[in-house]
Amino acid sequence: MESMVRALRTGNYSVVIGWLADDLTEEEHAELVDAANEGNAMGFIMRPVSASSHATRQLSGLKIHSNLYH
Repeated sequence: MESMVRALRTGNYSVVIGWLADDLTEEEHAELVDAANEGNAMGFIMRPVSASSHATRQLSGLKIHSNLYH
């Protein structure tokens, strides 16, 4: 979490991806948002998928189409 905040804050990266297994507190979320705003960056949080949460969540029908495929 601290490394992600530092990376977002520097302005050296336009995108920062973090792998966080635990849920964020409201304070941690606010800290990440402030750091991203300060560094003009975007932060993405990846989380492990558990079997119980996977079974109960709604399935997404979103598909990303691209003309870049060969």
